[in-house]
Amino acid sequence: MKTYSVKTYLTRFTLTVTAALVIITLSAFSGWLVNLRQYTSITSQYASFSILSNEINQAYVSLDDYIQNPAPEVEARYQTSMTAVRTALETIGSGSETPDIYYTMVGIENMIAKADQINQEIIHTLSLDSFHNNYASHRESRTLLNYINLELASAASLQNAHMQTRLSAITNRIYLVLSLLAVISLLTILSLLAFSMDFSRKISAPIRQISGQAEELAGGNLKTEDIPEQNMEEFSRIAISLNTMKAELARTIATIKEQSDIAMRLKQSELENLRISNDLKNTELRVMQAQINPHFLFNTLNSISRLALSSGSHEIVSLIDALSQMLRYNLNHLDRPITLKEELENLENYLYIQEVRFKDRLHFRIENRSERLQLGMPCLTLQPIVENAILHGLKPYNYEGTVHIAITDFPDYTKIVIQDDGVGMEQPEIRRMVGGTAESSPDSVKHTSIGFKNVMGRLQSFFERDDCILVESQLGEGTTITLKLYCKRRDPHASSIDC
Repeated sequence: MKTYSVKTYLTRFTLTVTAALVIITLSAFSGWLVNLRQYTSITSQYASFSILSNEINQAYVSLDDYIQNPAPEVEARYQTSMTAVRTALETIGSGSETPDIYYTMVGIENMIAKADQINQEIIHTLSLDSFHNNYASHRESRTLLNYINLELASAASLQNAHMQTRLSAITNRIYLVLSLLAVISLLTILSLLAFSMDFSRKISAPIRQISGQAEELAGGNLKTEDIPEQNMEEFSRIAISLNTMKAELARTIATIKEQSDIAMRLKQSELENLRISNDLKNTELRVMQAQINPHFLFNTLNSISRLALSSGSHEIVSLIDALSQMLRYNLNHLDRPITLKEELENLENYLYIQEVRFKDRLHFRIENRSERLQLGMPCLTLQPIVENAILHGLKPYNYEGTVHIAITDFPDYTKIVIQDDGVGMEQPEIRRMVGGTAESSPDSVKHTSIGFKNVMGRLQSFFERDDCILVESQLGEGTTITLKLYCKRRDPHASSIDC
């Protein structure tokens, strides 16, 4: 039995339909283009008659003005109008399609040439002779103008009648093209319907046979007859696969019955594996939840921001945007080095949140004189130190005070000085903070010490130096922390710079 694929069948039909659509489109476009060109030519001819009439009369207006005021600019207007008259004559002459219009326009052109010759003589002699000497010439020119206008009206009438005849022919051709397109479209639709019915018939019969066989197999009946070979390759392969599967199932069932004891032990082993798999899935779920929570919080903040914006609460929107950017920063940058510019942007978001929280009690100043904004550094370096200045230095003063941040470039490093005017520290407390040990301190101090130790360790590891951070403080006079970001690229693939 000869077989063919569904792809081949559909490809042939698609190519046929595409060819029909291309023919329809090209026919419609070519007909439209021809009619458009003819319509443009007709309207251009008709407009040229109007331009010719207006310009010839405007030329005589300029001539009368020149007789009363023989100025060069008045003569220039006359010459401009006559140039437009000659252009309109050329357009009408090149497009004349009937002998009546052509010969009428030849007469009009001769009269205009004669009138222009008389008018040029009047213009050139008016400065030498009085107008009385040119009166007869002016009357002759005016008489020619009257004849020109009469002949133009006659020619325009002939052109209008010719235009109506041409437009009627164009309209009839458009109707004919549309009728042909409608017939072709109808035939195409009928072909599509015929193909759909034929294709549905060729598809549905094999599907019914295959689905019936599958239902029998699902019910456990392995003694059904094999599915016969199909016309389409795809269905034929499915039928062969089902027949093969039925035979394999029969052999497999017989083997399973003979090895029931082994199957029982395997089942017990599978149950144990299933229990282990469930435990593993639960563990994976908890890990996934730990990953989802920050993203869920970030998406929730975005929703709250949009709701606040729609309510006109712009300060709330700015606050949520700052928090969202900090959250995005923490999610996306913890595992790689960042630039000084990125770290400063995150710090500015944090400072904005604190300013909103404490209003006029807490003040921040950032003096950035650095030109090394692409200098590499560890992520989350500045925020923990500033947070330490607020919580440890200014909290005893009811969060009233100032945190000053100064950034300055030096030849081998960039220095960042973070200074507060808080309560300050004694030397033992400084040693505990730098060492990260605060067993006898309150929880907040212990958290600060461990966080500061973490920042210090990451800086030293990143720059491979021990002099990256310096703490200076006196009780009652505030605290100053100095960071040195050295001009050394630690990660050759990082986007930071090397001074």
